[in-house]
Amino acid sequence: MKISEFLQIIDTIAPWELAEAWDNPGLLVGDPEEEVTGVLLCVDATPAAVDCAAARGLNLILAHHPLLFRGTKHLRADEYEGALLMRLVRRGISLAAAHTNLDRAPGGVNDCLAARLGPREVTGLLGELPCLGRVGVIDTCSLPDFLAAVKEKL
Repeated sequence: MKISEFLQIIDTIAPWELAEAWDNPGLLVGDPEEEVTGVLLCVDATPAAVDCAAARGLNLILAHHPLLFRGTKHLRADEYEGALLMRLVRRGISLAAAHTNLDRAPGGVNDCLAARLGPREVTGLLGELPCLGRVGVIDTCSLPDFLAAVKEKL
């Protein structure tokens, strides 16, 4: 399967058009026509994630948070973003992200968090779904008890 085909599958789960306008999901580094040898899933692309993918022979990282948000004006090894991009390219690893599109998608991050935390009367943050965030009703409890419940459930 090519990277472009893998990203088409992601699009069926978390459509790219659900992403917020400020977000930057999709293929960030790499060749869409390259064959996928394996995929590493992570929240953030980090040097450790790149090293882990390389050690396992995986050539695609799918991160939740995009590495590139603003226009990149230079690529320097002495700066975090530049060093990470160079590490990816040198190791032949592509990077894609599914961020707010995965948050908003039916069955995505927000729905999974709501299901895990168990509020009642869950709706979208602004009413209609899919939207960024979920709102629900929880039983009255103290903040420390609520935080302990979140910690236990997540």
